Amino acid sequence: MTVLSAVVAPYSDREDRIAPSEKNLKSIFTPDVAEKVSPSSTAQPQIAGQASPESFSVLAPSAQQPQGVLSGKIVFMNSGHGWTYETNVVPPALPYWRLQRGIGNSMNEDYGNLDQLNFFAAYCFNAGATVVSFRPLGHQTNEVILDNDDAAVTFAGTWNNSSQSTYWGSPGDVPYRFASLSATETATATYT
Repeated sequence: MTVLSAVVAPYSDREDRIAPSEKNLKSIFTPDVAEKVSPSSTAQPQIAGQASPESFSVLAPSAQQPQGVLSGKIVFMNSGHGWTYETNVVPPALPYWRLQRGIGNSMNEDYGNLDQLNFFAAYCFNAGATVVSFRPLGHQTNEVILDNDDAAVTFAGTWNNSSQSTYWGSPGDVPYRFASLSATETATATYT
């Protein structure tokens, strides 16, 4: 067994999710958390003493959150456009899912936003940030969508109902709920 550090840091509630600060990152990877990089015919020759590119990959797997310049920061993000359920159809047509933007310059903007967000979220996470995305990251194979008025959603504490008139829900639905800002937790929303 190799001891990486003999320094004992004071306990932190984030200690179990922060990766150790280690100059040689490859020395702390194990087969359980590191993927093998497939050799490529276009790979650049390795220079003696130079770290391999996979040790600096933005999408390198990590069992714990790395420390970095964004440690202690919360980064909120949203990928913008996406899928919407079209119910305004003329029978006998049935409702269907569609993208919100058309094709422009041989690409669909809705896909690019999410693809870029996935990389941006990984960059921020690997720099130590707590990432809060308002849309699912990655490509979901079984996506479950809950609205604030679904039975599987519960609210605790003081919440306010929006009176926003621009809303595409059922008549009488609450468009969204919000809580006032506080230095301590006063309200929670649980989606199960």
